[in-house]
Order: sequence, then structure tokens, then C-alpha cells
Amino acid sequence: MTTKVLELFGEPIGFGGQESYVITQLSHMDRDGLSFDCLSPYACENEDWRLAFQDMGGRVFTLGLPFRPGSSRELLRKPLRDFLAQHAYDVVHIQSGSTTVLSIASAVASDAGVPLILAHSHSANEHMTLKKRAIRRAASLEMRRADVLCACSVEAALSKFLPSRLKDVRILNNGIDVERFEAAQESRDALRAEAGIDPSTIVVGNVGRLSEAKNQSFAIDVFGELLRIHPDAVLWLVGDGEDREMLEAKVARKGLADSTRFLGARSDVENALACMDVFLFPSLWEGLGIAVLEAQAAGLPCIVSNVVPRTVEVCPDYVTRLSLSDPASQWAEAVLQKAGRRNTHQAPGFRDRGFAANETARELRQLYLSRESAID
Repeated sequence: MTTKVLELFGEPIGFGGQESYVITQLSHMDRDGLSFDCLSPYACENEDWRLAFQDMGGRVFTLGLPFRPGSSRELLRKPLRDFLAQHAYDVVHIQSGSTTVLSIASAVASDAGVPLILAHSHSANEHMTLKKRAIRRAASLEMRRADVLCACSVEAALSKFLPSRLKDVRILNNGIDVERFEAAQESRDALRAEAGIDPSTIVVGNVGRLSEAKNQSFAIDVFGELLRIHPDAVLWLVGDGEDREMLEAKVARKGLADSTRFLGARSDVENALACMDVFLFPSLWEGLGIAVLEAQAAGLPCIVSNVVPRTVEVCPDYVTRLSLSDPASQWAEAVLQKAGRRNTHQAPGFRDRGFAANETARELRQLYLSRESAID
């Protein structure tokens, strides 16, 4: 008998951490006895992801709704209800950074008679404002209809679920394909040569959606200060998003265009990381920061803001924390101190601390196949 699982995204399918989490877990999972479909009420903007999911035997459904962040998500309710009336699933795993989506989808799946519903928080908030507390409280009634509350960190859990329910939340580590990032290091010299990077050039990098939360604007400020000290450094920004035009304009305004590369969203992040010397991650808020996990697996020293959850420090010696109130010049000094300290050996800690994809995929498989962990 096959257990039918629906991976339900609360946002368009793009190049973010949620998409990376799902495809990594399923590609490392023993899928015997399981079948998978995927649904976004909006669109799939990542064709590579779609093809990878389909290669594993899954179907990708989209409903074509307009995605308007900040507007009411109530428009999702009827289309989701209609979809689940036409497609029967044993498990619905809701992946979202939206409290409202998690609650609405939980209620709709419950009404549809889905036996096992997982509501999975992947993001945190910059500040838990009164408005966000009110949304969390209002969503809590429908959220109770999920059988299992999941989160990638305690911070992500508290941003979506009431503190009184924290004891019920199951933290699911964002396991990564460690071997993929370790293997890319072996081609570092060739990859840098292909990219036209001189061996002596310091490559500072950031991977993430070009958005307010990821704070690449401050990374550009830091890089500007670094160039005062080390004029031949290069900044690589890997990712795409709503802030790209603004960031490109800022780079041009500060006279950094010749030293900054916007590499866009890409599926070979491991190769980009292999070329870097220091990973810069000054996020304003984070549920976890899967890019920092990947950077550590690639042997990179990481300089991160102090709002990034400590859960991400799988290799603590690789991670330096700074406050966003510290000046850009202090961050630049830290970058210069860490340049040249790249670890060329296997990154320790991932397997010991449960962040290797083989282990996390095994845990998720067991969850899909059993209701023992369901909340009463």
C-alpha cells in the first residue's frame, strides 16, 4: 500500500530554503511505499526544481493565484478546498513562512479528511509586533487542526505557534547533502580559473533571496569598506528577488560595479561557494539560514548577524557573529581576518549533530509513515 504525500507550499515555488529542504529530503529518502505530489497555490518559478521533483516520480500542481505578500490569504481557502476534494492524500505537509497559510491549509486539509497534517514553519520574524502576536493568536484555533507542528528552529516555531505549544513542536533539522559541497571544494582552483578569479583575490559571497530580510544592502556597505583595505576583492551575490534593481543601483552609486557580480538564482550553489573565501550573511531575521549550513559544509568561514539562530552553528569554529549595530567597517575587518582561513578538509559536525540529509530524510520518512508523533 502506497502512502500519498502532498508537499503544499504557501508561496510560489522558487529558489528558497523551503524548496531546497523538500528536494534535498526527498532525493535522500527511501521512497519505497511513498508517492509525492507538490502544490503551490501560485506558480512554479524554478524549472530546475520542477524537473528534479518530476524525476523522482512526483507531480507539480499550481493554481495560478496572484501572489500578493501582505494581503489577505483568505483567497486560498476555496481553491485549496476544491483541490483536495479532487485529490486524496494520506499526508499533507504544509511548508510556509506565513502563519495564516499554515492555519488555513491545516483547517482545509482537516475538513478534507486528510489523516496526517504537518504544519511546518520555515521562517522567523524581525520583531514579534503586536500585530504579529494578534495574527498568531487568531491563527492558533485553526492551527490546532494540524496533527504535527514542525519548525526548522525554536525561533521559527515561536514566530508561528503560541509559546504554550512549543513543547509540542517537532524540530526538523534542515539536513543538507554534505558530500555535494565537500566534493565541489576539490575543483576550487579550476572553478575560480573558469570564473576569471586570480588566486590572490578575496571573494566575499552571499547566497539568498535578494530581499529585505537577507539585508544584502548592508553586505554592499561592508564590501565597500573592505575595498578600502583590499582593493582587489570581489563581491558575489547569488540569488534573485524583489530587491535586485535597488541593489544594482546602490552598487553603481557607490562605484562598486566593477567588483560586484550578481550571479542570479542558480542550481550549482556548491560551485559558487567553492570559489568564495568568506561567507557574509547579515540577515535582519532568519528562521534558520540554510545557506549558512551549506557554506560551512563548503569549508567557508561565515560572518553572520547575531539574529541568525545558533542552531545553524553546526561547525562553531567556522561562524563569527556580529551585531547589525556594529559599523560596516568592523564587519569588513572581520572579513579580512577570516580570509585565507578556509577549511579544505571535511566539515565536522553535520553527521554528529543530525544535519546530514540521509539522517533527516530517514526521520521525515518515519514521520510520514506513522501517526505516533501526532499531537493529541
